[in-house]
Amino acid sequence: PRVGTQPSLEMVMKLTNKDFQASFGHTPAGWRGKKILQRNAAINLGNSGSRRAVPLLQEALADPSKPVRISAEWGLARIRELDEIR
Repeated sequence: PRVGTQPSLEMVMKLTNKDFQASFGHTPAGWRGKKILQRNAAINLGNSGSRRAVPLLQEALADPSKPVRISAEWGLARIRELDEIR
């Protein structure tokens, strides 16, 4: 599948290895790897402050990749922090 110029953060978080290769294998992101992209998506989801991101980030807490898990924890904490400010 092609992702276009602005893939959704939800799509990035749910990418399978096969879909990652099909969508990003030919791009510079392809050699960096899926987990780096997912780590960055988790950070962006946290910065969005959207409560709709909470289920995605909670699911990422079980990811085998430590950077993804840490970024998901940070994202959830950031959403809580932004909720308190509002």
